[in-house]
Amino acid sequence: MLYLIVLYVYLCLVVAIPGRRSRLGFFRSFALSLVITPVLAAIYIFLFSPARLASLPRSARERLMR
Repeated sequence: MLYLIVLYVYLCLVVAIPGRRSRLGFFRSFALSLVITPVLAAIYIFLFSPARLASLPRSARERLMR
């Protein structure tokens, strides 16, 4: 039983790591994944996180778009 709890918290941490670059941040992503399942939290974070291209400087975006 204890290993299931450890696994659940580990999955919540795995979801919170990419969540640190979203609007929620690391701790809110972690708390969200604790309250709802880590799978639903991951879907929420990936759907509503900003695009990586938008965070790049303009010159880098232009090079990537060529």
